[in-house]
Amino acid sequence: MKCPICKNEMEKGGIFVNSIYVYWYNEDELKERSLFLKARVNGEPIGKNNFLTNTTKIETAYYCKNCKKVMGIFDVADF
Repeated sequence: MKCPICKNEMEKGGIFVNSIYVYWYNEDELKERSLFLKARVNGEPIGKNNFLTNTTKIETAYYCKNCKKVMGIFDVADF
């Protein structure tokens, strides 16, 4: 995959979170303080949750070494 910023090739990988939930919020919600976001449950959970290990894995992320940017295509979690 080509980086949309610098056009260099991006490295395919993923994101691993040592927490059970990773959420997507819209732009207006992100302007709120992070403590309020943490308490909210209306965000869209993304990634594959493993309740036994309390982790979330997102396998479709790409990293540009030149720009130091990560971008991805994330599935909304299906509970």
